[in-house]
Amino acid sequence: MKPAVRSLYIAAAAAVEAVSDGAPKKRIQLLPMGTIALRDGRGPFFLASKEAAHAVIEETRRRAGRQDIMIDYDHQSFYGATDGVGGQAPAAGWISPQSLVVESDGIWADVEWTDAAANKLTAREYRYLSPLFSYDPATMAVTAIRNAGLTNTPAIEELAAVASEKSNQEYLMDVSAIAVAAGLAASATPDEVAAHVAGLVKDAAALTAAGQKLGLDAGTTADQIVAAAARPNPAEFVPISVVQSLQADMAALKLALDDDKAETAVAAACAAGKVSPAMREWATGYARADLAGFEGYVATAPVIVAAGAQYPHLGGVPGDGSLTPDEKAVAATLGISAEQYLATKKGA
Repeated sequence: MKPAVRSLYIAAAAAVEAVSDGAPKKRIQLLPMGTIALRDGRGPFFLASKEAAHAVIEETRRRAGRQDIMIDYDHQSFYGATDGVGGQAPAAGWISPQSLVVESDGIWADVEWTDAAANKLTAREYRYLSPLFSYDPATMAVTAIRNAGLTNTPAIEELAAVASEKSNQEYLMDVSAIAVAAGLAASATPDEVAAHVAGLVKDAAALTAAGQKLGLDAGTTADQIVAAAARPNPAEFVPISVVQSLQADMAALKLALDDDKAETAVAAACAAGKVSPAMREWATGYARADLAGFEGYVATAPVIVAAGAQYPHLGGVPGDGSLTPDEKAVAATLGISAEQYLATKKGA
C-alpha cells in the first residue's frame, strides 16, 4: 500500500497559448517537464522525469475514473459557488484521460473545445491555458492534474487562493534552503533537488516497508529498524547449541536404524543359506556400510549352506580331511576348487 501523501492544489496558469495561427489548438501541453516555476514566485514545483510524468498520468486517470477532464473558464468550477463570483461553471472543453501522453518536454493531451470556447479563442477573448494540479507539499512534486482553465491572467495570486486547500505561502521557501535541508549544496539546481528528494522518498518508503515486515510501528526510526533486523526473533530462531544437540541425536538415531536394518538383512541372508556363520561378521560390516549393495549381492549369490543348518566344525577339519561347510563357502566365494583350498590351507 502506498503511503498517504497530503496533496494541495495549485493553478499554475502558465502562459501556454491555446490558439495557433488563429485557430484553437486540438493538442495542448498541460505540464512542462522539469521545474515548474511560476511568475508570481510560487513553487517551484517539479515534474522530475518521464517516470514521474507517467505516475502523474496514472493518478490523474484514477481520479477521473470514467469521466472526461473538464476545461473551464478561469477555474470557475473550483470556486463557482464562492460569494460574489456566481454559481455557474460552464465547460470550455473536454480532455479524455486516455489521451494523456508523456513526451520529452512534458505531458500532452487532446482537447475537444465547445463551440462557444472555440469562438472565444478565435476572437482572442481568451488566450492562455492554466492547468490545475495537485502536489506534495513535502517535495513540491506534481502528483495529478485536476483540470485546466482558460484564462487571460497567467499565474495570478487569486487563482491559487481559490484553487488551493490552504495558502501556498505556508509551503514556499527558497530552493537553496530545500537543497541544504536535503543534504545537498546550496548551489544545487531545482532539478538536482527534485531528483535527490525523489530518491529520499523512495528510500524512506523501502525503510518503512522493512519496518512493517519486522512488526515495527510506522514511526520507527532507521536506527531502530536496523537494530531490529540484526536481533533474531526468539519465535523463529533457536540457539545453535540446541540445533547441534538435535543433529547429534538424529545422527545417532539414524545409525541405530541403519544397524537394525543391516542386522535384519544379514539374518535374512543367513536364513536363506546365502551367508555362512563364518561370513556373518563380514556380511554385517558390508550391510552397515552399503545396505543396498549388500542386498544386491544377496539377491544374486548362490545358496552355499542349507537354510538353518548347524555346523559343529566351525574352526577344525573333518576327520576325513575334507572341507568344512564354512570352508566350502569360502572356496566358492573365492572361486577356487576344494583341492586348491586344501593345498593352500596345508601350506599355511
